[in-house]
Amino acid sequence: MILDLTREISADTKVFPGSPLPKFITWTKMDVHNYYSEVIFMSTHTGTHMDAPSHFVNDVSSIDKISVNRFISNALLIKIEKDSDELITASEIEASKVKILEGDTIVFSTLWENEVDKDYFFSHNPGLSEGAAKYLIDKKVNAVCIDSPSIDRGSDSNFPVHKLLLS
Repeated sequence: MILDLTREISADTKVFPGSPLPKFITWTKMDVHNYYSEVIFMSTHTGTHMDAPSHFVNDVSSIDKISVNRFISNALLIKIEKDSDELITASEIEASKVKILEGDTIVFSTLWENEVDKDYFFSHNPGLSEGAAKYLIDKKVNAVCIDSPSIDRGSDSNFPVHKLLLS
């Protein structure tokens, strides 16, 4: 089964504070060029996205250097409902009884995606605790996904979980 985690991107898509709104610019027109195309201008962190190691760590891989095969793995959904600024802990992951194997991709559902239209969506999202990140690193997972805009909670501007997982 293929799990599609993407959200539609439009000119109205909510973006991280300070990021540009997506812009769609008509490049060619059917009546002039016999085909239609657009140029899209947006931050790489608009909508559903994946962070590359180079996002938080110097002298490591950018997204274009990561093999597409890395994106194909067994995915495990772990549902742990969280509110503003709450953290998913290692003990909660263990309590989920999901059997995590080396190479698995972990997808966390906190139900935070339901808050996407709220002003606090980007600034107070739940995230992963450092202990939970270390637990998943020890399990040698392939990737970690979450339904909030960041793997770190929104109120933490030091991004400790990003730095752990992307190192």
